[in-house]
Amino acid sequence: MSGNTTEINPCPRCGAHAEVRKAGANRVWLECSKYGRNGNCSMISTPQPNRKEAIAAWNKLK
Repeated sequence: MSGNTTEINPCPRCGAHAEVRKAGANRVWLECSKYGRNGNCSMISTPQPNRKEAIAAWNKLK
């Protein structure tokens, strides 16, 4: 990885780490590691066109 990585904030709801998810060439989002079948947290960001924007959208969640 390059030194240009953006820090990913922990989940604003439960404090767990976030996981980057991708579908297709330009749909990236982050979700709580305890999302869905992995737990009971429902925190998920809106899909974005790339990883950088997805991380920015996640970090803005409250």
